[in-house]
Amino acid sequence: MPGFEHGLNRVISSFLSGIFTGLLLKIIFGTNLFDKHLESLLTILLGIASILDLITKMKYWSTTYILGFITGYFIITYTFGTDIFVLIIVLYAIYILVKRQANEL
Repeated sequence: MPGFEHGLNRVISSFLSGIFTGLLLKIIFGTNLFDKHLESLLTILLGIASILDLITKMKYWSTTYILGFITGYFIITYTFGTDIFVLIIVLYAIYILVKRQANEL
């Protein structure tokens, strides 16, 4: 079962793919083909889709994997700032850990 270091790797790859996606959206939206409201809506929907993708997979991760994932997100958040999507993901990961601990008691 993948452990702590794999969780850190997941965060790094998620962060890099997020940067790439952001740059791609900036290029697409820079063409002024879309209305500003539509751009905002598409950005929010993309963020929600990425959160749902992570949340549906997170319950199958090992505890140490989740701890590595949370640690990596705290490092990235401290370094680059935070947003609501990061907060939701980290809080859900913490929820899973608390739920697992409650089930073990």
